[in-house]
Amino acid sequence: KLPLGSVKIMSDSSLDGSVWIVPVSSSQVYRLSHKGLNMKVIDKIDLSKWKASVGSVRRIKEDSQNQLWLGTENGLYCYHPQTNTFRIISDTIGFVTDIFEASNDKIWVCTSNKGIYQVDMEGDYINYPFDYLFSSMSMTTDGVLWLGSDEGGLYAFDPRSEKFSDYSRTIGLNGDQINKLIVDEYNHLWIDTNQRIIEFNPRNLSFRSHLTVDNGKMLWRLITLLPAVISLSLMRPYRVLY
Repeated sequence: KLPLGSVKIMSDSSLDGSVWIVPVSSSQVYRLSHKGLNMKVIDKIDLSKWKASVGSVRRIKEDSQNQLWLGTENGLYCYHPQTNTFRIISDTIGFVTDIFEASNDKIWVCTSNKGIYQVDMEGDYINYPFDYLFSSMSMTTDGVLWLGSDEGGLYAFDPRSEKFSDYSRTIGLNGDQINKLIVDEYNHLWIDTNQRIIEFNPRNLSFRSHLTVDNGKMLWRLITLLPAVISLSLMRPYRVLY
């Protein structure tokens, strides 16, 4: 049995229908699969064995090549489970708050203290040192990167022109901390704040707000965007085998 404690970071994997999980304040990452009511650890990453003072893992993202990107309190790392190889992309990249893979195989990383980074699959990166506490990001199909901040700001960054724009007032943000950004199939941006949920259409700059007590069809569209990890149902009494 494996005592995982509290788990707040989870990501699905295309490998054998498994999932990646990170215990709270841990530098260890586990890949789990299940059969019946039994869950089994099929992979384990302990960053402290590869790098001292790595800090706890804050974000994970499995890319289209099955590599797992790991963002910590001070660095960015990449693990390939099929070859059991580990790469240190940078141990000074800053406090990683989100990781996103674009359609051109570029990895985008936002931080709370050193701006944003574009990383290629070889590990080379470009830093855009914006002075904001970025908390989440997503990308529309036109290649524009959207970023939210802890200070309640919404921003757009076009990598081609390197134009950076502030949309905070456009959608009526009033210091609402942004927790998560998701782009839906209509290229609308859904913005989860500590006060409300906002749906924003960048094409015509229209937006609407939803409270969690609302029972509208538009709010249910957001719910369908949330990743469902069927193999990890917290309502069932699983046993973890190691």
